[in-house]
Amino acid sequence: MAKPPRAYRVSEQIRTVIATELLKIGDPRLGLISVTSVTVSPDLREASIYWNIYGGQEKVVPAQHGLESVKGRMRSMLGKKMKIRYVPNIRFIYDNTLDTMEEVEKLISTFSKDNNEEDNTQEEE
Repeated sequence: MAKPPRAYRVSEQIRTVIATELLKIGDPRLGLISVTSVTVSPDLREASIYWNIYGGQEKVVPAQHGLESVKGRMRSMLGKKMKIRYVPNIRFIYDNTLDTMEEVEKLISTFSKDNNEEDNTQEEE
């Protein structure tokens, strides 16, 4: 289902503001975070901000704590930089899409290696 044009515009604007403001914060837990997408509710009162971090799974929990600690500041910045009646409540959600892609690639690679070894064994017989 396609997003209504206004919801799309607002979600993109939120993504831009949050990504820019995260770069300005000096918290080392938030160093390599990228905002992957933002979804907003139809009434624009709730925003889910999906993020990922470079550096592995061990950085996810500290980064989530860091994001929770700056949530109020981010919401305040949204209020200052966006021209909307209500500033949405925001939720930061870890986007594990890249992790899932890596796992699938590893499985495919192992499957293809196993398959090639079976083909070589059958040719030798």
